[in-house]
Amino acid sequence: MKKCESPKSQRPEGHPTRIMDISLALTAETAPWPGDPGLEIRDVATLAAGDPSLVRAMSLGLHMGTHLDAPAHVFPDGLTVDCLPLDLFHGPALVVDLSCPDHEPGLALKNKNQVRHEINKENTEIEGICVEELEAAGIPAGCPRLLLKTRPENSRDPAVFSRNYRHLTPEAARWCLDRGVHLLGMDTPSPDPVQSTDLPAHHILLGAGTPLLENLDLTGVAAGTYVLVCLPLRLQGLEASPVRAVLLAG
Repeated sequence: MKKCESPKSQRPEGHPTRIMDISLALTAETAPWPGDPGLEIRDVATLAAGDPSLVRAMSLGLHMGTHLDAPAHVFPDGLTVDCLPLDLFHGPALVVDLSCPDHEPGLALKNKNQVRHEINKENTEIEGICVEELEAAGIPAGCPRLLLKTRPENSRDPAVFSRNYRHLTPEAARWCLDRGVHLLGMDTPSPDPVQSTDLPAHHILLGAGTPLLENLDLTGVAAGTYVLVCLPLRLQGLEASPVRAVLLAG
C-alpha cells in the first residue's frame, strides 16, 4: 500500500470548493514550545510481530503544533476546550497578510529592511504588531474570525523553535476585540513574545472569551476571505487541544 506523502483533496466532479490544509504536520522532530514535551509514539501491537493489527500510542504537549488555547489556559476558572461553542470554529474567516515585503508595517516598525533583517536574525526581539499596522491592513469591523499571516513564505523549519516570531501588542489585542473578533489565529506559537511571563495578549483575548488558534501554516495562503474549519478535540476539562485546521475556498 502506497504511503501518503502529500495528501490532496479529492473533489467530486463539478464541486467548486478547494480545501487548504493550514495545520502543521506533526512528527517526532517537530519542535515544541521550549520546555514542553514533544511528540512521542510507541508501538502497542505490530503486524511485524504477528499481531492482527497495528496499534500505537502517542503522547504530546497540548500546545504543540497547530492547536487551540481556551480561557482555562490562563484563568483558573476559565472555560475548557470542551465547553467552547462549536460555532466559533466553523465559518467565515479573514486572512490578513502582514508578511508581504510591500506591506507597510505601521509606526512600530522602522522600515522594511529592518523587518527582513530581524526576521532572519535569531534571538532578536521583533517589535509587536501594533494597532496602526492592523488598521493599515484594512480589517473591517464585525470580523468574527481573523487569521494573521506574519511569516515570509517558506521561512518555517518545523524542527527548530524560532524565538523571533511576531506577536501582538496589548493595544492591538484590544483593537481586535473592538473589531468584533471572536477567534484569533496566527502562524506563530503565541500572540505574546516567548520571554513574556504575564502574557498580556492571552489575558486580554482569552479573558473576553476569544480562543486562540496558534501555529497555523499559512504558507501559500493569499489574503482574503475563506471558510475556516478548526474543531478542537472534545477533551474534557483541558485548557488546549490539537486542531486540524482547514480553509475552504471557492
